[in-house]
Amino acid sequence: MHQELRGSSGSDLPATAWTGLMKLLVLGVALLGMPLAVGAAQRALMRFPTLHGATIVFEAGGNLWRVDRQGGAAQRLTTDPDMDLMPRFSPDGKEIAFTGDYDGNRDVYVIPAEGGLARRLTFHSDVVPDAPLRWGPDNMVVTWTPDGKSIIFLSRRTTYNDWFGQMFLVPREGGAPSQFPVPVGGVTSFSPDGSKIAYNRIFRNFRTWKRYYGGLAQDIWIYDLASHEIQRVTDWKGTDTFPMWYHDTVYFASDRGPEKRLNIWAYDLKTKQFRQVTGFKDYDVDWPSLGDTGIVLACGGELYVLDLPSEKLNRIEVAIPSDVVRTRGRWVDAGKTIQSFDIAPNGKRALFEARGEVFTVPAEHGNTRNLTQTSGVREQYPAWSPDGKWIAYLSDASGEYEIHVIGADGRTPDRQVTRGGSTFRYAPIWSPDSKKL
Repeated sequence: MHQELRGSSGSDLPATAWTGLMKLLVLGVALLGMPLAVGAAQRALMRFPTLHGATIVFEAGGNLWRVDRQGGAAQRLTTDPDMDLMPRFSPDGKEIAFTGDYDGNRDVYVIPAEGGLARRLTFHSDVVPDAPLRWGPDNMVVTWTPDGKSIIFLSRRTTYNDWFGQMFLVPREGGAPSQFPVPVGGVTSFSPDGSKIAYNRIFRNFRTWKRYYGGLAQDIWIYDLASHEIQRVTDWKGTDTFPMWYHDTVYFASDRGPEKRLNIWAYDLKTKQFRQVTGFKDYDVDWPSLGDTGIVLACGGELYVLDLPSEKLNRIEVAIPSDVVRTRGRWVDAGKTIQSFDIAPNGKRALFEARGEVFTVPAEHGNTRNLTQTSGVREQYPAWSPDGKWIAYLSDASGEYEIHVIGADGRTPDRQVTRGGSTFRYAPIWSPDSKKL
């Protein structure tokens, strides 16, 4: 370890400060959660829903839950301490395939639809153990084959570039996976007769970019499994994803509408016409999937079912009777999440941003101070004024990043000094007289 650390002010942080830092930056405290009561659906983040008959299965708090299509109290299906993702009902509705993390590696599992022992189907470690979340999980369940004999999943095991995956098939009863006959792929839906697929050739669905028009913009394609012919369905410059093939219509999510949000659209395979089906304005449609009687989707953390063929949209009231263990207050090591730092003008204290809070730490003697103490708000880029009295930083307390100033003594409350954060702001820098930023 280096004997000194140079901050943005040019001052040196003595090595003794590291002792205090390692001992005292264990102060980031997570949100203290409250139990979810019946009717408190808006307090649970429900994702990756799947629908069969009168039952919806979804992920919340890292585990899988099932609930009646009409709503009500959910029943927990999995209880492992890690993250379960992408549940998908089998065509007969008897089993659920999902990506689980039971044994320290994400793999494809199946469980009975009513819950029970999880049966592992894949046994291949991720080639990138610390892959960024935006890549999506390795061995990610995509869908079932129409005959219900196999599960399609996305894996990085044989790709020439680790940041994208290819589609593989694994038998429902277990066995060696085989590669699906397309070189690249993502979210996929089979035609009713199973002879074709509608799919994304680019998988970008864990990257939460809004109004993205770059090289990873997604389109819907149709691939004929017999003739190997490929047909491009969409050419919108933005995002067209989550294809869902229902009779002569391919439903999908697109941000091409006036709301500039992901909404459900429909493409008529006979007339070649597009039309918008939903009109959400505040949040994007998230992870919609086609069931036997409709499309289930998440939006704003809540669940909806789009009945088919009527296309009537219904909001599902869900209560999750959980001990919400992941939201309990707990001690965490904030020193592992330091993002930026600065030094006091007199060199006696250091300034750190960690876990979205602003801390000052003594170089040798004294206490560690959490100046902001704002659970649910992120502060970043703290900067100490040359006169030592003030600390400026960015905060998203208003919903957008704005510049705030707080007293360095920890007793003077913070105040917001900018408004209208319609653009991204970088680290503030003080003028020499401490009067301007």
